[in-house]
Amino acid sequence: MQSSETIDYKELYEQSQKENLLLREEFKQLRAVNELLVHRLEQLLKQSFGSKSERYLGTEQTPGQLRLGLIEEVAIEVTVPAPVSLEKAKQVPAVTEKKKHFVIPENIVDEIQEIHPDVIPEGSKCTGSEVSYRLKCSPARLTAKKIIRYKYLLPTPVGDPGLTSKIIIAPLPDEVIKNCMADASFLATLIIEKYCDHLPVYRQMIHFDRSGIKLAHSTLLDWIAKTCTLLHPLYEKLKQEVLDCNYLMMDETTIKVMDKSKTGTTHRGDV
Repeated sequence: MQSSETIDYKELYEQSQKENLLLREEFKQLRAVNELLVHRLEQLLKQSFGSKSERYLGTEQTPGQLRLGLIEEVAIEVTVPAPVSLEKAKQVPAVTEKKKHFVIPENIVDEIQEIHPDVIPEGSKCTGSEVSYRLKCSPARLTAKKIIRYKYLLPTPVGDPGLTSKIIIAPLPDEVIKNCMADASFLATLIIEKYCDHLPVYRQMIHFDRSGIKLAHSTLLDWIAKTCTLLHPLYEKLKQEVLDCNYLMMDETTIKVMDKSKTGTTHRGDV
């Protein structure tokens, strides 16, 4: 009888680990090449179709300009397909598609209206449909959640006159800010409207007043400050990820802001 060879599983495992390591290195190289090609494509599109102030001029247009050496030059072979003859091109029917200015996301559709012809002759068959959209808008509505916590009186032990009776009640749900009547959605709205939409706090007060809720200016400022404190760890993490990048861009858009420490009504601020 022939003896079966012993399988060295340790050697197979080490070999598979080496192969996986090589595959990871190849994947990193391919991803780097892909990012480089995407970056160059964006620059070429900006050069061709961007506005005059944003057009990018490469080294081909400015041969005397020095390179920073941030991006390693990669040579890639591209296979160009053979040109199609004119006779074959005429045989292919031209397909024309209607260009759409924008696409309505299906997640905002809250109403569907189906319309059929008023008179449909007998024997007719439906061959399709045409879809149209109408944008709707309803003003933001301030709502509240009512929390009712029921109290329970524990049964009195036998022989106890009731002097040690105990009432139990469930605790309040978790709160974003302790002893604060604002929900997480309300606090998020305050932050977004103030820092993303540049809506002053006093205008938010007017908006809430129209809904029948009068909130003090100091209360809203306190909620905003405490919410920003809770978001500080997220800010630190995001800042670290930005600083770890090898290429940074900045938005130098300016807006008019008010500052009590400076004279005048408004002054130029940077976003």
